[in-house]
Amino acid sequence: MFENSFDSYESSYSFWDGWWKCLGVICPVCDVSSKINKGKRSANRFKVSFYSLSIDQFLDRNIIDDGLYQILIGGNAIDVLIKRGITFSDKALLTFNGALSEKARELDLIPNFTGVALAEEIGASVVAFFDPVIYLKDDIYIGWYLGWRELNTQKTIILIVNHLAKVMGVSFCSFGGSGGGFASLYYLSESDEINKAFVWNCQTVVEKYNSRFWRHLSEVSLQKKLTSEVEFSEEMGAIGICTSLLSKSDSLKNKDFIYLQNALDWHTTVHAEPFIKKLDLDDEDGFFYSKEKMLFFKGNWGAGHAVPPRKLIVSALKLYLADNVAGLRREVSKYKYIAGENKIVKKEEDPGFYVSKKPKGLLIEVVDDFSIWATIYEKWDGVVVKKYQYNKEKKFFINCESGFEGLSVVLFSKYIDGSVAWREISNQDIMDSF
Repeated sequence: MFENSFDSYESSYSFWDGWWKCLGVICPVCDVSSKINKGKRSANRFKVSFYSLSIDQFLDRNIIDDGLYQILIGGNAIDVLIKRGITFSDKALLTFNGALSEKARELDLIPNFTGVALAEEIGASVVAFFDPVIYLKDDIYIGWYLGWRELNTQKTIILIVNHLAKVMGVSFCSFGGSGGGFASLYYLSESDEINKAFVWNCQTVVEKYNSRFWRHLSEVSLQKKLTSEVEFSEEMGAIGICTSLLSKSDSLKNKDFIYLQNALDWHTTVHAEPFIKKLDLDDEDGFFYSKEKMLFFKGNWGAGHAVPPRKLIVSALKLYLADNVAGLRREVSKYKYIAGENKIVKKEEDPGFYVSKKPKGLLIEVVDDFSIWATIYEKWDGVVVKKYQYNKEKKFFINCESGFEGLSVVLFSKYIDGSVAWREISNQDIMDSF
């Protein structure tokens, strides 16, 4: 099942190239041997052959069989899993992981890949990348496929993707959520062989994510303690690594993507909305934003950074790969307010709110003794114009100096089990409460 990994390794790697240490002595063989063993175990899990070879050897191949390819560059490795499907003959999914789970780390399921079972379910070919930064230290869980001084992952993956597109005779749809969504959109902007992207709940600027993750990443990969967002961006930029999708807006304007965003996620205001603004996407109804082939949708499928329901991803991805945009819109429209089973439900009983007039506006308080957080959507003439952050006080001030005509509100209450209930308060309800 497996090729002789060390034959290709020894021909491509100098003993003194590594920078890992073993008993105080540089010992790249120990580290590469560990990666190869992990790669073999992963290949067994995914029931494919294992190949270990240098980047030059990989790029020289004119035939690429299904398998797990561990591409060695110095003492580093980029793992690529390739499995062909039959439904979409000229397209393939190009998948990128989000944060590695605690379970995957605990069980040493490394390298791991996202979207493989999904691709098999819909019959699509898949090329799945594992982020090599995960190898650097056991407490790194996310790296956005950026790279570091010794391995510019962004540039290297572009070389690999362009070669695979030519050899496999496909175009790619990049696919991933959260940190994998960042990578998917970045690579979409950089390669002509990637002409679509299907993403959700993305980080769009790495340094706007929780700072402990990118700070720790910089300590390990850059060997520097960086304390500010600007420092991180500049240090990465100095070695040719991009950390912001906002800087790729010109390239993305000519591309095709569907971006799903859970409206109850803090990523909505911090990451998604600046991205929408940068790309000049047009607001259609407070849920869909689009321009040309770019489509952004704010839906609801749970509390916080919740992944879209699998049912939604499967059905929407099939329609997207089939270029059925009208069908795609109809499918995702089901998730404007109600999504999944028992995740978000509409309450028919007393909506439960207090409204009090304040200078320059209204104070709305959500009244629900069993909920622990609440938020609201502010609507004018039926269009959502603002989505407020969840808070435990469950109080929200709406600025409306010119009057309340046309104002309505959607109230969301979040419970300890993660479920969310919503109810809509009409303009008449508001007026009647005074």
